[in-house]
Formats: sequence, structure tokens, C-alpha cells
Amino acid sequence: MIKFNLFFVCALALANLCSIGANAQTKIWGAGASAGSADGEFQNAFTQSTTSGSYSATSWTALSVNEGGGSVTPGNAYWTRSTLGYSQGYYAAPAGQTPPPMPSPSQANGVAIFDSGFMDNNGTSAQGVGTSPSAHRGELISPRIDLTGYANTPLVVQFFSEYRDHDVAELSVSMSVDDGLTWSTPFDYRALQAANTSSMVRVMMPDVTNGVANLSQCRIRFVFDKEYYYAMIDDVTIETAPAYDIAIGTPDPNGTNLRSSIDFVKIGGNRYQALSNIDPTNTNEWFWGAEVVNYGAQNILPANNAKMHVVIDFYDEINNALTPNVYVDSMAIDTVIGGDVNGRLFVEELDNINFITANGKGSYRARYWVTHNGTDAVATNDTVSHIFTITGTTTSYISKARRATADGRVFSSRSVFPGVSSPISAFEYGSVYYFPKGQASGLSIDSIEFRYQVPNGYTGPASQSMAVKIYRLVDGSGSSASNGLLDSDELTEVGLAVAPLTGLGTTTAAGSYKVATVSSFVDASGAAMGGLDNHGLYYISLLQDPANLGGAMSTFTSTTGLWIGADEYNYSLNAAMSMNDTIINPSPSSRTDAGGSTNWNWLGFGANIVPSIGIHMAPFPLSTSNPVIQTGEEVGLTVFPNPVSTNLNFKVEFEEARDVRYILTDVSGRVLLMFNSDNVTTETQTINVERFPTGVYFLTAETDKGAKTQRIIKK
Repeated sequence: MIKFNLFFVCALALANLCSIGANAQTKIWGAGASAGSADGEFQNAFTQSTTSGSYSATSWTALSVNEGGGSVTPGNAYWTRSTLGYSQGYYAAPAGQTPPPMPSPSQANGVAIFDSGFMDNNGTSAQGVGTSPSAHRGELISPRIDLTGYANTPLVVQFFSEYRDHDVAELSVSMSVDDGLTWSTPFDYRALQAANTSSMVRVMMPDVTNGVANLSQCRIRFVFDKEYYYAMIDDVTIETAPAYDIAIGTPDPNGTNLRSSIDFVKIGGNRYQALSNIDPTNTNEWFWGAEVVNYGAQNILPANNAKMHVVIDFYDEINNALTPNVYVDSMAIDTVIGGDVNGRLFVEELDNINFITANGKGSYRARYWVTHNGTDAVATNDTVSHIFTITGTTTSYISKARRATADGRVFSSRSVFPGVSSPISAFEYGSVYYFPKGQASGLSIDSIEFRYQVPNGYTGPASQSMAVKIYRLVDGSGSSASNGLLDSDELTEVGLAVAPLTGLGTTTAAGSYKVATVSSFVDASGAAMGGLDNHGLYYISLLQDPANLGGAMSTFTSTTGLWIGADEYNYSLNAAMSMNDTIINPSPSSRTDAGGSTNWNWLGFGANIVPSIGIHMAPFPLSTSNPVIQTGEEVGLTVFPNPVSTNLNFKVEFEEARDVRYILTDVSGRVLLMFNSDNVTTETQTINVERFPTGVYFLTAETDKGAKTQRIIKK
């Protein structure tokens, strides 16, 4: 499986590297321009100020506005210039590890960072001990920029960005044409970029210069307001706006409804789905689409013939064969307003899912992209892709979460706990799954695995129990109407199994994750749980309820209870478009306070977050084999030393000369290095891994005949 994922990741990475704007815009100031290049790349020191309006004419000004939640004005909350390229805050990386630097083009020259976590914790686990206790506000104001000659010209502010978000109220960019006396409406650029990603961001400024006679004293301003983690920017440029820049939109972090959380449809509603559960006559789960935006200055009209396309490729893991274009479709796109980052939503059902029944078990990559008849400015924001895997008869597995490359088990990108300050008596979190062919395929649940975390600062007992509960969900069966949402009175418990968890805080150290597996589910009468219904909806959840599970506690808190593993995998658009008879993607949660009052939230921690639950089906139960690494017969790969601290050597041997590609990835599947060698029979290569954090990595040698992956420990 990892070989396949690398194939698709590398293909997408190469496509992005090769994609360039079709009509590059005039760069007026900043990185890559004739004026302001050094300042756009943050090559020079900043001027610090605590007085609004007191800005340097020739350098970036870091303005401290307040700290301590606004109780201290102005405080010491400054944007700073850093040549490290990463946050020094305690929570910016796992304990003992150094974060990788932001991969901006000129990162070595310097980046601008508002290191909120570091300013609060000074790189320690203690809070409020740093130079500027959070929450705080800091502004970064550019030197004067001469835009003479560009009156009434739509502009774009482009910059490389990376941020990690924690209850941030504002992360914005704005412009001034009067030396910082007044500013354009701040644009929160998280609407264009998800957290924990690194990319160029382009913000339209369509009318900031309209009707302005003197443009010799313009400025750019970046704002961080609220608390914790960090924001980094680099390679700032002002350029003329293109006429058209069609793109697929991103979630809006300030949105107040489900639709604002979308990225794009994840076809099928599950990251993993079992072939035995596929009903080719039922396409209720099988739709595709995305939000389409136009970052250009002019409207894209019906005459521009705009379309969204989808192509699905199939990878057969058994025969190591890729079949492209097993499904191809397109849909017409109506008017998309220029500069409107909210965009328009376009979704359709697939015409059929015969390509799944024809190809069977394996992984499928869906690629969406948008086109129009005009000349588009930026190609790299036109395409998105995702992978879904159909499991077969030996590992019939269903999950909304991804799988971890380190162990092949259900993946957690984070952990969750209800944000309450007072003790609670129960916490339940799960996802809804749809089984169109339950009885038809004789399906039942063999076992369920889940990932949990012992939190930092854990003070609870060394042993606790967590229950896995299975409920039959019938929409409209309770007092609520049939509305496509889960209501607690629509649930009937049909299965229960309890997992005793031991070594908490000792063998499973505080801050670490662990996988548990339960089986032998029983119903409310104590009898063995039966099979699944045709077209059955089931809410499968994890429950902490120590008083009723034989625990020593009656209530618990965020440091005496366990946190549930979750995967930040965005199903918001699936949830928004779910049919009433499928309720595909909600991951509801509930908490019960110390007095026994229970509150439900049908979206749980957000439809872009799902609990780390993996379902192994009978009659095709859990396979104990490790599905992570695909091995090619003709590829010989050895690595040494392993573990490694500095230089990693690796040797390949082939029966006859081959072209070989080497790919180094981290445990999340992110490609760190990739290079080729041609006409190789045997060779030894060396790469320096000293700059990478301590942890687990994978090196793959890939040819047209196969591939082999070796697991590497970086000390």
C-alpha cells in the first residue's frame, strides 16, 4: 500500500512542480521584482514599535499591540525575523524533535514569524512564562512601497505561508495607500490555506488603488490576533491581478456553518470501503464535486465554457498495475464572480460505480480540476485529489480515517476531548457508517480497532476501560423528523464490547498513542451480536464511562481521562450533501456532566475530523499481516546504518539494468526527497538525514518492474 500511495503522491508533486502560470503577472514590488526584493524575502532586520502609526519608511515594522488577552497594552508580542524557519514553541513538534523549516523559496534569507506559543511558554511545558503571555496581537507593517502608475489597477498580494492554528481570531493581510493611516478591509487568508500546510497564498486587492492620485506611500500589513502556535510568511510580492484565475476553494476557518468547512467531496464517504459492501445499484454515497472560486479580476461567464472534471485511476496492488481513467466525467460550471473567495458549490452523483465492481480490490485516486476557455493565471490551484481504497476478501476493512504508515493500523493526526473545565461522567464519540449490502453479503462485525492517547500531564489510574458501542440508526424513528441528521432518540444499541486498557502513564507514557482492538460484541440481552441489515445505518462509537465500566472513578477530567484519537480528514462537503437515507459522514459526540445531563453535538468536533475507528468485517475478519509495504520481486534494497543519525547509505541490485527512482517519506507519507538514477545494475547512494527530526522514515526504490521499501529509524 505504501508503494501505491507514494506513486500517486509523487505524480501529484511532479505535476505541481511542472505547473506554471499561463500568463505571469507583472511583479511590482517584493520577491522576484526589481523593487523591494530584499524586503520581500525578509533579508533585513525589523524595526520594533509600540506606537500605532510609527512605522519605518525603509524596513518592516513589528508593532506590539497587546498581550495577556488584551490586559496589557502594548506588551511584547512582536513579529520577528527568523533564519530558523520554524517555531520554537514547546508544542510546535513532538518532544525532543525539531520542526522542519518552512520550505519557502528564500527561507535561508529569513522569514517573518509570529511565534505565539514560544512567546507564551518560552519553549517549556509551562504556560505564561515567556516574554509575552497569550492571547496577544501583533502587526507587521512593510516599508513604504511606491505603486505610482498603478491607479485603478486590481492587485494581488502573494506570499508563502505556513501557520498552526489554535483559537486564532485573526490572521490577515491588508493594504494602505496613505502610509498606514487607514487600511483596506483585512482579509483572513486562512480562507485560502488550511492549517499545517505550506504554500503560496494569493490575496486579491481588486480596488485598493481605485481613485487614488498619490500612490507613493503604500504599505502591506499582516496581523496575528489571539493565542498560541504560530504564523510564518516569506517571499511577499505585489503584482497586477490576472483577468482570470479559476481554482478549487478551501475551507473558511471563520465560517459559521457546515458548508464553510468544506474542501471537496471525498467520493464514497469512507477512506476504506469493503468490496462486499458495494452495491452497484446504489449511488447515494457516490458523488463528487467542490467549491469553485475565481481569484481573477473578471467574472467567468457561461460563455467562457467553464467545467469541472473528474478522472479516477485504479491501482491493482496484487498485480502491481496502474489502470488510468477507469472513470471520467465532467460538469458545467455557471458564472463565477471575480475576486469572490466564497465561490460556488458544484456537486453531482457519479453516473455509476461499475468501475469498482469491474476492477475490485485496490486503491483509487480521484482527481478534480477546473478549466475554462480563457487564459488562466495560476495552474497550481486548479487541481485536487484524494484516494479511497476498496478492501477485498482477505482484509475486509471499513474506516473513515486513514491508516498509519508506521504500523498499518488506523491513523490519528490528533486527539480530542470535550472542552469542559468541570469534571464529566461520560464522553462518547463515533461515526455513522452505511451498509447497503449487510444481509445480502452476510456481513457482520468481526472486530474494531481504535487509537487513543494518554494525555500530557496524565494523573488518572494506570488501568481504565473504554467501550466500543454499535447502534442501529433509523432516521425519523424517534421524536425528531427524518432530516438526515442523527438524533439520540433514533439509536438502538445492538452491540457492545469493552477494552481494558492498562499501563496508562507507565508503559503507555503520557502524551503517547496506542491502538486497542475489541471483538465478541454482544447485544443488550448479552447474546452475541447478529449480522448487519441491508441499507443499515450504524453509529459506531467509543465511550468513556468509568462508573459503568468498572472503573475507579465516577467522573474524570482532561488529565484523568483518556483522549480519543482522531484524523483530520475533511468530510464536511459529504456531510452537507448527504441524502436523508444514508447520513454518510456525521461523527457525533456527546458528553455527560457530573449530574447526569447529556448534551449531543451531531457534528462532534467538526465534519472535517473523524474518530480513529477501523472496522474489520466478517466473514472476512482482521488479517494479522502488515499491509503497509509492497515488495517487488526484482528490486534488491539494503540500507545501513539503521538506526542512523547522519549519513544513510543504501544499495540496490537488479538482475538487469533498470531506471530507478528513490523516494524518502516520513510516517505521514509526505515526500521529503525524490531523485532518479538511470541504467542501474548495482549502485550505492548516500543521503544526509541529519536535518530531519528523530523518528521513523521510509525509503523506497521503485522501477517499472516493482518496488521495495525499507523502514528507517532516525536517531
